[in-house]
Amino acid sequence: MAELLWTPEQVRAIRSEDDTLLVANAGTGKTTTVVGKIMWRLGLPFGISEETGEPLEPPADPCRLDEIAAITFTEKAAYDLKRQLRRRIEASPRGDELRWEIDRASVGTIHSFCGELLREHALRLGIDPTFEILDEDGASAEQDELIKALLLERLDEEDPATQA
Repeated sequence: MAELLWTPEQVRAIRSEDDTLLVANAGTGKTTTVVGKIMWRLGLPFGISEETGEPLEPPADPCRLDEIAAITFTEKAAYDLKRQLRRRIEASPRGDELRWEIDRASVGTIHSFCGELLREHALRLGIDPTFEILDEDGASAEQDELIKALLLERLDEEDPATQA
């Protein structure tokens, strides 16, 4: 694989020790930059600085894949991110070791990330750990049913707010 040439902005995002939010238009390299940040956080070589022409220095304290959370908005973006990350990790010097751990990283949509958190703590929160995330049609139908049930309940209670 050809060596990536990182812009100064990408280097700042990749080498930031803090949580990082990337916001940019489609096709500007957000996914590649996120993969670069994950590779860097893992201490794996991945690209060179456009300014210096040198590889990015690894972090002082690399992390493990189970410490990674990369969150996107769409299923397609999450799929692309995980696919690129898998490809880059498998091509890295630690590919044989890490290819079996890739799924330990939390890479997905905001909905899947929240679902993981809720399932992990379901018993403590008193919720069913086998719950499913509704699609848009299912959520709309559920919302309609809840509104209908609430209105009927309030009408039965002769709530003045329901009288027209």
